[in-house]
Amino acid sequence: MKIIQPHNIASKFVEKEDFERAKNDYLSMVEYLSSRPEIYALAHSQITDCVPLRFFVFNVYNKFIYDMCHCLGNQGTLLINSGIIINPEIHFIHEKNKIRNIESCASIPEKNFLIHRHKKIGVKFHDSDYLFGALQEKTRKLSMTFSGFMAYLFQHEIDHTNGINICDNGEEISTIGIQRVHDANY
Repeated sequence: MKIIQPHNIASKFVEKEDFERAKNDYLSMVEYLSSRPEIYALAHSQITDCVPLRFFVFNVYNKFIYDMCHCLGNQGTLLINSGIIINPEIHFIHEKNKIRNIESCASIPEKNFLIHRHKKIGVKFHDSDYLFGALQEKTRKLSMTFSGFMAYLFQHEIDHTNGINICDNGEEISTIGIQRVHDANY
């Protein structure tokens, strides 16, 4: 598996007929991320030239992501145990709190972008039970609110599923001499 250059193709919602492809690609993505702890998450659109499916995988091998999930309590435990976010949709945006953030992307290595993100969002999505569990016949969606770094991460990955790339919304910048600071309470 390799990460491909960004493209502007919106992802297809994962439905029952996509489960086998999604499961196989999910397992490949987890295996790939296990050897790439510097990557926070990976959207399906970053690994396929075919029509991408609407999901992304957290890199639970990245200590920062693991720690950030644990800060969320029970919600974070669910994210770590699942490792996959399926059919995510932002359903709530806190309009008053936007912040400029320096971001990078595994699809555009060695480049950084200054991008505006919402500080707090609400997201509806399916977890791994949708693909692997007894809930395959049900349409249960989870709803969670994220702020700070996790809100930025979800927005970045959901942009990928919508066919939007960091270079579409951000301004490329040089980060020479800038030290990146991770703070859950931006």
